[in-house]
Amino acid sequence: MQKYKLLQWDSDFFGFPVAIITEASLCNDELYIILAELVGDGVKLVYWPSSLDFCSKYAALCQKGLHVDRKLTFIMSAGEVKENKIDIDIDEYNEPMIYKLSLLAIQCGYYSRFNIDPNMSLQTGAKLYVEWMTQSINKNIADKVFVARIQNEIVGVITLGNKNGIGDIGLLSIDQSFRGKSIGTQLVYKAQKWFIDNGFKSLQVVTQGNNIGARRLYEKCGYRVGLEQEYYHFWL
Repeated sequence: MQKYKLLQWDSDFFGFPVAIITEASLCNDELYIILAELVGDGVKLVYWPSSLDFCSKYAALCQKGLHVDRKLTFIMSAGEVKENKIDIDIDEYNEPMIYKLSLLAIQCGYYSRFNIDPNMSLQTGAKLYVEWMTQSINKNIADKVFVARIQNEIVGVITLGNKNGIGDIGLLSIDQSFRGKSIGTQLVYKAQKWFIDNGFKSLQVVTQGNNIGARRLYEKCGYRVGLEQEYYHFWL
């Protein structure tokens, strides 16, 4: 059984073959064989979201994996969602991509592994998140995009989708000048309501382990950590 797959979107974005290892726990010999196969396939960059066991950590170290994140998947069931009042202006965004949303996308990627990886420039990380936002607005990788406004100015954005039947928050970003005003909390409340109204039984959101602000926000909104993974990059 193949333990990796090629990533078309990432390959197209970076301009070279990118793959992801799909087996969470590997010993050193297993990881070596997979990476050797990927070299033979011409792959240049490999992602590995791995388990936290010692064997996998040792394998990543031996194969010179670059640790770029501890990935946290926050989960909750629809039955755990409380009814919360939303008292700011939040509406669905159905217009073309605009500069303000590009800025919010870039801010969203501050803790991203694409910014942590020294082999990637800050411009590359920024471009990736702008593209992610653009594709979300175009409904290619998201079902809904909501924006928060204050005096008609967009100050926050959240994107929602369906990931294997689970209501998934993709991007959440608040303008730096408006943080600390519960805008992020209310956007999450809006997302939860939309998920429930559309029949989702399970909800999730993924964030970086070192993004303390995001972690506190999701915990405040009722989410709990369901999965932790170490994230490595291998440049071949």
